[in-house]
Amino acid sequence: MKTVALVLLAGCGLIKTSGSSTTPSGGSTSSGGDVAPAPSGGGASGMVTMPNIVGKTEAEANAMLAAAGFKSNLEHSRPVDCDNGPKVEGKINCQSPEAGSQTEPYTLVQVNIYAPEHFVGVLVRHQLEPLIGMTVEAGKAELLRLGFKGKIEIEHPLNFIDKCGLGKICEIDHESGISTTDPTVVMHFTVNQDTVKISTPDN
Repeated sequence: MKTVALVLLAGCGLIKTSGSSTTPSGGSTSSGGDVAPAPSGGGASGMVTMPNIVGKTEAEANAMLAAAGFKSNLEHSRPVDCDNGPKVEGKINCQSPEAGSQTEPYTLVQVNIYAPEHFVGVLVRHQLEPLIGMTVEAGKAELLRLGFKGKIEIEHPLNFIDKCGLGKICEIDHESGISTTDPTVVMHFTVNQDTVKISTPDN
């Protein structure tokens, strides 16, 4: 009868171990009881250093945050206030926390991404200022890219303007608020004549 009992136990998938407990057949045993595996990824222990992400694009900043140990991407839907940050379109011009500060890895990093104002049908100062120093052809091409449909007149100064080279746009008029759609609008370029001979004490 004892033999029959042992066969029945084996058929039920149970085998007798050297200890006081039974384990499923084919299973493995561990000494000292089961140990829970360590969670992957680990917890947020220790502080991380906030990198300087001013002047970076959103993608560049997120890569820098990840490399520094931050666990989330930056937030810009609620921008922080910027007073004297650089004004480059599409680039971060201020951040919170400040660069170099020690903070928790799950801290929310807030930034402001500079986006200059654009007015439909009107060119403003920050769009026209880059024309200074361009050649006339480059200036015309830039105005065309901005949608300007008016006329362009070239004026030459009586005296050479030192701040820009020969054949370069030295001044523009209008400086801002000029219509892009009115074909009667005139934009004036003041350009040093490239035929002017600059006198020196030797000649």
